[in-house]
Amino acid sequence: MPVSICGMPVSPGDLIIGDEDGVIALSPETAWRILPLARAQMDREAEIIRTIRAGTYRGAYGAPAGQ
Repeated sequence: MPVSICGMPVSPGDLIIGDEDGVIALSPETAWRILPLARAQMDREAEIIRTIRAGTYRGAYGAPAGQ
């Protein structure tokens, strides 16, 4: 039976994922579907951090690559 936690619906079997920015609940099927997108975002963020540390960053965070 689903429950609601602070207005967020949570069903049995859902994955609960959280960090300093917040918490989400999603089905395992959704998690598998968005995993490649999450990994791609992590790669973009790692590249941004690398260029900031190297002093070569030239862009706006969140902008598509090449812009």
